[in-house]
Amino acid sequence: MAEQQGTRGDRPAFVVDPAGTAAWSPRPGDLVTDTSRDRIGKAVGWDGAEVIIAPLDGGAAWNTGTYRPANDHERLRARVILLNREHGRSGLRGWDR
Repeated sequence: MAEQQGTRGDRPAFVVDPAGTAAWSPRPGDLVTDTSRDRIGKAVGWDGAEVIIAPLDGGAAWNTGTYRPANDHERLRARVILLNREHGRSGLRGWDR
């Protein structure tokens, strides 16, 4: 079980794992990769120790406790998804999964 340290508003600023390593803690709006589902989305909040992630192309948000910051490739995918959504292109729906 992770031990929470520090605060950033109403949630932990970082989490220290059992090995003593500080883990990343996303802020609302940060791009997050859910490693258990291999999906990217935007952090929208917290539910206990889990982050709530909203899909970039719409749909229901989900909770996960297994996440990491999106890498450069995933950020590019996210930009394409958002641009397609902005321009009304739906051919790539689900591409972020």
